[in-house]
Amino acid sequence: MSVEQHPAWAEESSHLAETKAEAAAQIRTLQEIVPPTKDEDELREDPMDAVEVAERSLMVLREEGVHRLKLSLREPYFGRIDFQEEGDPVTQALYVGKVGLEKGENHDPVVIDWRAPVASLFYNTALSGTESAEYWSPDGKHTGTIYLKRNFGIQQGILQRIVDSKVRGGPEEGEEILDEFLQYRLEESRDSRLRDIVSTIQGEQNGIIRAPMDRPLIIQGVAGSGKTTVALHRLAYLLYTFRGKVEASRVVIFAPNRMFLSYIADVLPELGVGGVLQTTFADWALEELGEKVRLTDSGDRLEMLFAPGQDPGEGFDAPGRFKGSLYFKTLLDRALAEYQATFVPETDFVLWPGATIKAETIRSWFYEQLQIWPVMTRKERIFARLKKFADDRFLPYKGSMQEAERRKMVRNALSRYARLWPDHTALRLYQEILGAPAARNKIPAQVGHLDIPERVTREAIQLFKQKEIAPEDLAPLVYLKGRIRGWKEDRQLDHVVIDEAQDFSPLQVELLKALTRANSFTILGDLSQGIHAYAGVHDWDELTDVFDPHPVTYQTLETSYRSTREIIEFANGVIQKVGTPAALARPVFRSGAPVLVEEAPDAAARVKAHVERLQGQNLASIAVLARTEAAAVAMKKALGALGLEAELILPHQSEYKGGLSVIPSYLVKGLEFDAVIVADADAPGYGL
Repeated sequence: MSVEQHPAWAEESSHLAETKAEAAAQIRTLQEIVPPTKDEDELREDPMDAVEVAERSLMVLREEGVHRLKLSLREPYFGRIDFQEEGDPVTQALYVGKVGLEKGENHDPVVIDWRAPVASLFYNTALSGTESAEYWSPDGKHTGTIYLKRNFGIQQGILQRIVDSKVRGGPEEGEEILDEFLQYRLEESRDSRLRDIVSTIQGEQNGIIRAPMDRPLIIQGVAGSGKTTVALHRLAYLLYTFRGKVEASRVVIFAPNRMFLSYIADVLPELGVGGVLQTTFADWALEELGEKVRLTDSGDRLEMLFAPGQDPGEGFDAPGRFKGSLYFKTLLDRALAEYQATFVPETDFVLWPGATIKAETIRSWFYEQLQIWPVMTRKERIFARLKKFADDRFLPYKGSMQEAERRKMVRNALSRYARLWPDHTALRLYQEILGAPAARNKIPAQVGHLDIPERVTREAIQLFKQKEIAPEDLAPLVYLKGRIRGWKEDRQLDHVVIDEAQDFSPLQVELLKALTRANSFTILGDLSQGIHAYAGVHDWDELTDVFDPHPVTYQTLETSYRSTREIIEFANGVIQKVGTPAALARPVFRSGAPVLVEEAPDAAARVKAHVERLQGQNLASIAVLARTEAAAVAMKKALGALGLEAELILPHQSEYKGGLSVIPSYLVKGLEFDAVIVADADAPGYGL
């Protein structure tokens, strides 16, 4: 049925026109607001008085309002739910969209924001069964009857599709129904950016999105279950629902690499959310550390780890696993306790005879009066006191014949005494904890003997000699910095999202927990996709232990929307051969061609033939996967020699552009394609 043939076409076309007209009128009203008397550069340079502050705030609100309304004009809404609440004789037609729209002095709702409590009716309404429904709002529980659930496809303000996914008196409970609108969305071509799913959020996904904010949420989601998109929608929901409590500037999303960040970058802006930091843990940690350190080349390291026949090890003495463990944190804490216990020198501070502060007094300052502060802050405050003491003792000599001599004595005394104190950066302290010698002419850190595996110290010291550190060194380094230097208030976080969390370590999460209010986390991943077992977790219990004894919510997403039944069943078979999966994917009722497995003496020629066949189907994104970067480079070169040009994606790239790509296996997680070809999937290549 074409959209014009739907019985409600005329009614819905008229309603859409009215809604767009209201949004356009509100845009014009906002744009008529008088701009500030100073431009943005002047407002930044000059101190603002109260009037200027008010003007600036007004302009920010205007710009945000115009942005939201322009989003509304493109796609004012995507759904409608007809609901009659118990005790109310009137059935309300509620239109649901990405952005709420109200009109009049009474703020009558024209479009309900998808994050509003009543909008949950749209997502929790089953396709079959009873019509009764309920939702919770700050006023309490609301119950009533659902008469209609309708989906709309609107692009650039034009109504292109109407699908009634539920009508009262429709199919009986238990009858299998494929959501026509969901299938319509799933069959759309993939491009170079992840899209929002706000119009097709499923009931299980909606429950996760609206889960309580004040306890950590761990999501085990199979490939294609939409866990990344669900997490981003959850973040948009939290920022909307807890305005004033959760600020976008205090929220961080951690993704596995910069290319993946580029891939997901459009989702939050499409949902009207801005100002959220989206980064990798390495980039975030290097900025927090603030020291000049050189990280081992990620491309070279991945190439070595994923080369056929390599075994990086997953045991207790694997550097990645050990340095990321909570046990290593206890060793760092023990080392810090020893370091602090021997921090203050057993020497009096002497300016000249009669001008002395006893060592016992200084120790009392450090270990008693200032004990709430990190060690380096205590040291700074003590030297501020010593400087004040010296200035007071110098004052009688100011202007006298002895002024120059006494000034020099003060300077020498402070310098001489400072050399008796440890002066470690986080990096230098960490190096000594792992067995490296103290820097020349520096006080060594007294950290005692620590039970660190010999392999861990050996490999670390080798890197230190090359003036490098490994990725697994970043979490302990930033943790040490926080312990010896302290955290700034503006670094505190309201909420943290960790994607591909199976590749995170417990210590990374522990570090972020120290910076996050109320343990507010959304942690998502798939243990079956854990390709960095030498550094990540093998079981979600390793991360729940971080929050012990506080409760953690654990949710699973087992329905895969990305691929057809044939692809998912084939992938499940591969996963089961590798080991016991955390969960196997369940396909939605969507069928396609079987997975084709071919033996080909000339792999590049067969790949080329399949690519050309797929390109003839007007597919927007095709990926050719190779195990390693070297294999990907070789495949791109071979395809080029056959006249087929493809983009080679490497670890250092920050953007995925779609089209035909050749990609190493370890960069492909989370990306979506219209078609995938796995090249050289043989026993030598993958150790099968």
